[in-house]
Amino acid sequence: MADDPLNAPVMNPPPGEVQDLDNPPNKNDVVIAVYTVCLIIVSTFVALRLYSKFVLLKMARTQDLQNGFYGFMLYSVVMATIKPFILLEWIHLFASGNRRKTFKWTCYTLGAVNVLMYTISILIDATCLPPA
Repeated sequence: MADDPLNAPVMNPPPGEVQDLDNPPNKNDVVIAVYTVCLIIVSTFVALRLYSKFVLLKMARTQDLQNGFYGFMLYSVVMATIKPFILLEWIHLFASGNRRKTFKWTCYTLGAVNVLMYTISILIDATCLPPA
């Protein structure tokens, strides 16, 4: 099995580098630490905002609802544009040429359904504005 070319690396590592395909070096510990710190900071400020709004001031205005509504609208527009582009990238990577026509058309169909769904959602939400 050691002579099987499919189990061997494509090329030798550069001089001075040690090849470790079973446990390659990465920065997962740094990523987890940064995400944890950012999540703690964001959660703290959101909790302070909610505490000051509902406990200290004891008033919630319709402006708070409108801000959440406009945030949802922005999210819908972003998702309606990002998801089809990800599917187009998948087509470019996995179904270039005439290969895998089923995958390609599935991605096209999912992208079209996604854009249609978010467009309908945005139009329905835009016509039903929250009371000011």
